[in-house]
Amino acid sequence: MTDEQAIKIIENEFKQKTLAVTEQYLAIHSPIYTDNKIKIDRIDRESKDNLVIAYLPVLNESFYFTVYQHFFLP
Repeated sequence: MTDEQAIKIIENEFKQKTLAVTEQYLAIHSPIYTDNKIKIDRIDRESKDNLVIAYLPVLNESFYFTVYQHFFLP
């Protein structure tokens, strides 16, 4: 999974709010956007189980919102 693919998945989820946890998070926190694109400070692929972890800064907070995405290799 490329960075662009991971970012697209995250942006779609934040727009569609298909997961209840996303809706709850966005009700109380605001991710940071730059030029209408969600800001992601780091994408971690160090896991051995096909897991991508994205770290999104939160407006006026000193913590990150983390998004975990499993991907499957062909």
